[in-house]
Amino acid sequence: MKRIFLAITAACLILIVACNIKQVSTTKVNETTGKAITFYGEAFDAADKTLSVEKLYKKMKKTAALNTTIKGEVENVCLKKGCWMTIKNPTGEPMRVTFKDYAFFMPMDCHNKIVTFKGKAYQDTTSVKMLRHYAEDENLPQEEINKITEPKVEIAFEATGAYFN
Repeated sequence: MKRIFLAITAACLILIVACNIKQVSTTKVNETTGKAITFYGEAFDAADKTLSVEKLYKKMKKTAALNTTIKGEVENVCLKKGCWMTIKNPTGEPMRVTFKDYAFFMPMDCHNKIVTFKGKAYQDTTSVKMLRHYAEDENLPQEEINKITEPKVEIAFEATGAYFN
């Protein structure tokens, strides 16, 4: 009887885990170019009008939040899981990109690659605790982490999907 109970319990656990696994990437063929695109998170129309980070920042001067598609070059990525990245910003500080509901992660070897994101840009204040967490994810030295003493007001982006160009 114990063996049957253990077998049923194990089967239930396997089903629960299998049902919670999220597909991180899908491949879709661009109908215009015929080229296969690997999407992370939700697939979206690759022909959507995209903004550069610089143009996004100009638009964000007039609004607190904006649903859009952006394109930029990866400056940095979380080296622990790929759960965030920063995109180069020619007008100043890089822009942080996170992924909605931790639904997907990006490859950790994507520095300097061009990526397109779909999601929401918004004004954000990042706490000292979170800034230090990001610094730890970057494997920065403790001396650098200790220098973080003030929260940071910035434009952030929460992506629902992404692909590399």
